[in-house]
Amino acid sequence: MLVAILLRCVGLIFMVSAILKGLDLTAFAVQLSYYGIVRDPTLVKVLALSIVVLEVMLGLALILRIALRKCTLPATIGLLLAFTVLLAWTAVTKDIENCGCFGKYIQMSPLQSILKNLILISITGFVWWCKHKTAWAMESDHSYVRTRYSILFVGTLGILTLALISPAADKEVSTLPLSSLGVDSTMEKTRTSQSPFAKYNITWQDKIRHLSKGTYLIALLSDSCTHCADEMPGLKRFADHLQAPTVVALMLGEEDSMADFNHQHQPNFPMQLIPPLEFFNLLGDADAPPRFVLIQNGEIIQYWNAHLPKAEKILQALGAS
Repeated sequence: MLVAILLRCVGLIFMVSAILKGLDLTAFAVQLSYYGIVRDPTLVKVLALSIVVLEVMLGLALILRIALRKCTLPATIGLLLAFTVLLAWTAVTKDIENCGCFGKYIQMSPLQSILKNLILISITGFVWWCKHKTAWAMESDHSYVRTRYSILFVGTLGILTLALISPAADKEVSTLPLSSLGVDSTMEKTRTSQSPFAKYNITWQDKIRHLSKGTYLIALLSDSCTHCADEMPGLKRFADHLQAPTVVALMLGEEDSMADFNHQHQPNFPMQLIPPLEFFNLLGDADAPPRFVLIQNGEIIQYWNAHLPKAEKILQALGAS
């Protein structure tokens, strides 16, 4: 009886986790983007959906006691271990406030989630080791096999449908306050004729600026990032530089917080909110904003992470191009 209760508790936790993620799949994809492992908008959405499907399958399999010894229990422990390693790496290298384990609805830090995972691993390992007769009884009862697998299929399909048709599924919203990270300033140089910035058209003072034409310094900023706020005075001075490229900020945030950011910093250059998944894709290999990108006619000339360089370095990079 105890083993059966433990199994159902672990399975229920997996189910709740999957359902809460599925209620706003895009928000969960945004949370995954903070980890920096996958940033491409399409791939990160596929990864988010795959995690939801995997969790609901394992949750139902634990509750229904399907293929426990051969598949379900080893897969459960393996998934929890993989998540724990990722969370441990995140706790050391980043400063993420919500791990995303229960979507945007239940806030949990990486350290709290590691503790939760260790408890679940211990419970699952105990059940696997115990091999209590009650725990395995239904596994050998062939009269229930078809019913249990039918429930597993229908349940998984239901959660998948929920994730795909959720009213929030197509909304690009920012659900996490971006933490301020102490990232060392680095500089890379690259060129590409397929610049992801070229598609943006920014309206400022009744004039449309096509980023595919002309020279721009693009600032990737978050309206909840203190490092980004610290760079605003330098950006405003650079925007007033007569020989400098036009400054444009592409922002991560929401309308209300963006309005507060503008009121506080009074920018003298255009700033535009973009969808979070697009923002993280533009952020590339940087752990967090700010990132500053020099482009000319849609081509990326050079970029800097974490700190705005002196105007002389930016103009030197432009001249060298």
